[in-house]
Amino acid sequence: MIVRSSAPTSKGRRTRAVLLQAGREAFEEHGYDAVRIDDVWARAGVSHGTFHTYFRSKEALFGDPYARVEAANRLYLRAWAANSRLVRMLEQAATADDPSQNGPSPPTRPLPQHVGQQEHGAAGGGGARRERTGAAEGRVVAVDEEVGLR
Repeated sequence: MIVRSSAPTSKGRRTRAVLLQAGREAFEEHGYDAVRIDDVWARAGVSHGTFHTYFRSKEALFGDPYARVEAANRLYLRAWAANSRLVRMLEQAATADDPSQNGPSPPTRPLPQHVGQQEHGAAGGGGARRERTGAAEGRVVAVDEEVGLR
């Protein structure tokens, strides 16, 4: 049996992607043990032989789930690294005092670094009090350090 590890043509890449999607759907619906190769190729709309052109077995189709999760996490961390400053600004804007409700807002400053830090508004001698947990900021710092932003 000849099994290719990757599809060299655009049609082959599409066929492999269809098989992967059909396998994922079948695994999610029925569980790993209940899925048969026949279920996957029928769902994908290809022949039994076509399945074996791209995958040796159900195990090969399923792949290494830990590697897939790790790859997805790495993509997420790269996206976070590229956008973390914007996300922090959006969080800061979302938690800012509403001037129409509480009077003037305090000057803009970086988000708190400590979990449980409290922040007091400037209006009316103490004004509206709001609490920021800082938990999200703690995660931002950890991710930023991991990907080399801090």
